[in-house]
Amino acid sequence: TISTFALPDLYKLTKKEKYKSSAYNILKSLSLNYLSIDLKNYQGIIMHGCDDKNGGYYTNSSLIYGDYYFIESLKKIKRD
Repeated sequence: TISTFALPDLYKLTKKEKYKSSAYNILKSLSLNYLSIDLKNYQGIIMHGCDDKNGGYYTNSSLIYGDYYFIESLKKIKRD
């Protein structure tokens, strides 16, 4: 999700449509496949994140910074 936040800025700098469409496609995939809809066991917005796979920390969980960049990316895409 962090890279998705940067893609609209790359589009503005380069005018290459691939950056804008990539951001949209990533957000669409996150929304369709990873969005948490379980309000009883709410842990975050985007599920199945991973912080440190090799260390075994926070694998298959929601990450606060993933949620932050997801929301900020949505706001940025909406403005453009």
